[in-house]
Amino acid sequence: MKKDYPRYTLRIPNEILFKLSFVSDFYGRSKNREIEFIIKQHIDEFESKYGIIPVPERFQDLEKEKSQSKKKPKTHKFIFLHIKNSFIKR
Repeated sequence: MKKDYPRYTLRIPNEILFKLSFVSDFYGRSKNREIEFIIKQHIDEFESKYGIIPVPERFQDLEKEKSQSKKKPKTHKFIFLHIKNSFIKR
């Protein structure tokens, strides 16, 4: 089932894309799911080392918000910069 997640374009060398395809096929996942899995692992490692990254409430349940409104939620740079700066100070 396709979910209505935000889209992000990734530029990647052909060799890495081929290897990603091989690994994702091996584990029975799509390339997109494999990338999502790898990113999630990386975030989990980061959070175990530096602490949980606080996610503003408006980003926690994006599916519910989208179903209630056809407008995409606006991303506010200051929220991300604030979160990023709190980790840099550690």
